[in-house]
Amino acid sequence: MIGTQRVVAIMAKGPIAGRAKTRLIPLLGPEQAAGLYRQMLLDTVDLVAEALDGRGAISIVCPTTADQVVLQQLVPAWAQVIAHERGDLMAGLNFGLAYHTGHGCDQVILLDGDSPTLPADYLRAAFDALAEAQVVLGPTLDGGYYLIGACQPQPALFSWERLDGATVCRQTQARAEAGGARVALLSPWYDVDTAEDFDRLVDELGARADGAPRTRRFLRQGGHL
Repeated sequence: MIGTQRVVAIMAKGPIAGRAKTRLIPLLGPEQAAGLYRQMLLDTVDLVAEALDGRGAISIVCPTTADQVVLQQLVPAWAQVIAHERGDLMAGLNFGLAYHTGHGCDQVILLDGDSPTLPADYLRAAFDALAEAQVVLGPTLDGGYYLIGACQPQPALFSWERLDGATVCRQTQARAEAGGARVALLSPWYDVDTAEDFDRLVDELGARADGAPRTRRFLRQGGHL
């Protein structure tokens, strides 16, 4: 990975029943929630590979070595799996950006692992934006972000005493701009965390014939499509 100009680091947990997609457990049960996450993550790896088209690297950044062991058995061998052991997601994002820039990556995109229908063009647009902007954000419909990218560490963007998930994208943009960074915003998309998000995913895949094949197959097998 050292010297790679572009990298997409997917922020992920191991798809372990009872620990993965906990907000979907009341709807799907622990096994099915983890199974859905597994397929969404694999579809995400594929869409990133499509977007990069051989011009960059893919890594997986996960919370713990236990997650790392599970993910190394799941994702392709060419995707480096890194355990940050820093605790919460914000600390993990900070680590992911600092780690990859510190290993010679010029443009780093940190992406969630549960937006399996995200158009590949959104990722391409994120890299294009970093040619001029210092920070790029991909807002989610719930006020968070599915993607954050930069060309150098941005620790101030990940240090929060109180984090409001409903406004974190807007607050991150404001904080970056207050520090003098130019921020580019991508088109909004959604991640799959809640029952409402799940319904949106089912509706989207039901309305189109392609996209997220593993997730689609899983939902069809479960009787949701």
